[in-house]
Amino acid sequence: MNRIICLGNPFVESDSLGPRVFAELSARGLPPGVELIDGGLAGLNLLRFLDDCQRVVLADVVLGAGEPFIMEASAGAGFSSVTAFGHSSGAGYLLGARFALGGPDIPQIFVIGAESSHPQVVREVAGLCLQVALHGRGAEVMA
Repeated sequence: MNRIICLGNPFVESDSLGPRVFAELSARGLPPGVELIDGGLAGLNLLRFLDDCQRVVLADVVLGAGEPFIMEASAGAGFSSVTAFGHSSGAGYLLGARFALGGPDIPQIFVIGAESSHPQVVREVAGLCLQVALHGRGAEVMA
């Protein structure tokens, strides 16, 4: 099983990429073996979705990102240690917490982000999420 978790606030334009990607993927339908999660603003409550699967893809707004990008998360990446609530404690804080918990069965985790929630960007990020969920990061995804 692989998961796509879409993060963000649908009522705040600058934080709505994840919810819009969720809507796009819901409308497209998903292939077998891929589960779609509306992570919204759930924060650390999403930790349970970062286990018991092979690969996790997080879709979220990343300020300053410009074009959509893919980053593979790893324990040494120095994710946010922000302890306050708010958008700054989103994906980075969640990933930091998951890696701090450790354990032998941490799945491959990827972050796919962009700064814009323009419809073309949403379609592109949704497509990247599906490709990475199915195949991981490969040349066919980054081309």
